[in-house]
Amino acid sequence: DNPPHPEITRGDWQGEFLGTWMDAACKTAWYANDLELRQKIDKMLKDWLATQGKDGYLGTYHEADRWKSWDLWIQAHDIIGLLSYYWYAGNQEALTAAIRVADRVMQDFGPGKEYLHNGPHGGMASSAILEPIVWLYWETGDERYLRFGQWLVDEDWEAPGGIAIISSLLAGNGVAHTANAKAAEMLICFSGMVELYRATGDERYLKPVLIAWDDI
Repeated sequence: DNPPHPEITRGDWQGEFLGTWMDAACKTAWYANDLELRQKIDKMLKDWLATQGKDGYLGTYHEADRWKSWDLWIQAHDIIGLLSYYWYAGNQEALTAAIRVADRVMQDFGPGKEYLHNGPHGGMASSAILEPIVWLYWETGDERYLRFGQWLVDEDWEAPGGIAIISSLLAGNGVAHTANAKAAEMLICFSGMVELYRATGDERYLKPVLIAWDDI
């Protein structure tokens, strides 16, 4: 309640760090066979999951302030970190937590619900959820996650005010004139599109990525 550095914004994009650290730490610990790091990871997971809400939310915003800024970006990185722990440690609790995060997002967003594209960078930050949501489809076989990914790209992105990545690149605008041209977030969207292509075999999701590759 009384942070030591009150000038630091609380509840913003910094919430991504836990998931990002977990992802990197798992890969490092298992590839390097670093037992000390594994112990740190185990403790962090326990402490982290203790903060997950009863509704599945795992983030840094008070309930009244959710979904107004970087929340979906944070949830995406949560899922990435949790899935990495599950893959390397075989911990079912981590997979269950990742599913709960995704299902909480899908309570408010998706077909017939809210669009994601009102977040930072025109919605590209929020669209980071695409790649890990398709990973959950691969892991669980639950078609809801695949349908959510298709809805995000086909409907949300192309709705008025959406980031329109596919239509922009197909129109020849190039990456510098697509959405707000923020490179990191756009690259993450491309990664999600590749996963969606792998899951569906639909060339519509791959062709714009190849166009962007050639443009870059």
